Amino acid sequence: MTGAAVRAYERSHGLLSRAMALVSGVHDGAWLGLAPPGVLDGIDDAYYRRQPEFLDEAYNRRGLWDWERAALERHFAPGGRIAVTGAGGGREVLALARMGFRPEGFEPNAALAGFANGLLAQEGVDLCVSLAERDAWPDPSGRYDGVIVGWSSYMLMDGAATRINFLRQARSSVDPGAPVLLSFFARRGTVAYFRVAARVGTPLRRLRGRPPVEPGDALRPNYVHFFTEQEIARELDAAGFDLLLYAEEPYGHAVGVARA
Repeated sequence: MTGAAVRAYERSHGLLSRAMALVSGVHDGAWLGLAPPGVLDGIDDAYYRRQPEFLDEAYNRRGLWDWERAALERHFAPGGRIAVTGAGGGREVLALARMGFRPEGFEPNAALAGFANGLLAQEGVDLCVSLAERDAWPDPSGRYDGVIVGWSSYMLMDGAATRINFLRQARSSVDPGAPVLLSFFARRGTVAYFRVAARVGTPLRRLRGRPPVEPGDALRPNYVHFFTEQEIARELDAAGFDLLLYAEEPYGHAVGVARA
């Protein structure tokens, strides 16, 4: 009797999970399809305003995550000039300066950039995080020894074409052999939620003459894209980088190196 009840629960729980994925996929796909980019950007800004850790001094003084430090120590030349896009409240910029690098930070969120600059001043670091346009390479004339696309900000860029264009501009600002570090939510295959969201959202976008919703696009609760290893390799390759490192644990990240 007990075994039958357990199996019944497992079946009902599985049905509930699939139903929730369907409802969530329809809801999020409709918003991804109908909302213009400005609305998605506004949702993103509102999300980060509700995340106090990004405006927390202790958090931004904590330094790099272990996987970030390992990637830098293995793939980035010591003391290099590093472009840090999506620099947030200054965590990476401050940590890189303490490690002897020469970071230049860029951030589209004015509140985060302002906080970062106040923190850097408090720490006596003669650097600033500059405001930059969302999803655009911030310094076409600059030359850098490497690029860090700030923690998870790569997955906030809407669409492969946008991301590849960003990386192509980054490639034009570095020499062959220069590294780029990306971080993101990883996925293996395309689960029901992603399939439903893409199937609902894509026809709605086509009515507006916009690119399709891609498998992996999500609202959780702001726009994010979950990546497979093949997608990361393809986008880096299209922009002139070779994939050097791909890891899903402890957090999704990849290192590309600029081709000659």
